[in-house]
Amino acid sequence: MKAESKLNRLALFLLILLFALFSCRNVFSPSDTLEQDPIVGRWDWILTISGWFSQTPEDAGYHWVLQFTSKGVLKSWKSDTLEWGAVWQIDEYLVPDTSSQYVDALFIDDSVHYGVLYEGADTLIFDMNAIGWEDAPRHWFRRLKE
Repeated sequence: MKAESKLNRLALFLLILLFALFSCRNVFSPSDTLEQDPIVGRWDWILTISGWFSQTPEDAGYHWVLQFTSKGVLKSWKSDTLEWGAVWQIDEYLVPDTSSQYVDALFIDDSVHYGVLYEGADTLIFDMNAIGWEDAPRHWFRRLKE
């Protein structure tokens, strides 16, 4: 009876171990992470506000579209002309002059550029104030439907 009990426990342990192994996914795979990221897609600039000015596409006389791909490529379009491309990622960033305040930040070519905030699924905000700048621009974007 004791041998049967040990065998049952071993079988249960192996079953739980197999379940755990097959239910896990590799959370460190960059392609998996980027595909899951809500920033992936095309975003149309709608407003910029800072401590000293505000601007809309109508004021500026151009449209600005950002395209984030699941492969980590960022393209910036100004009035339908490709202006530049870069490599992007979202990562935690320790806000300067704080000991424990972290924010999600957009890194472009390994340099931190903006804090990243979302208002629902269709509004994206890039906020330099969130990463320690004062009176810095905050840019609003709306998701473009594909």
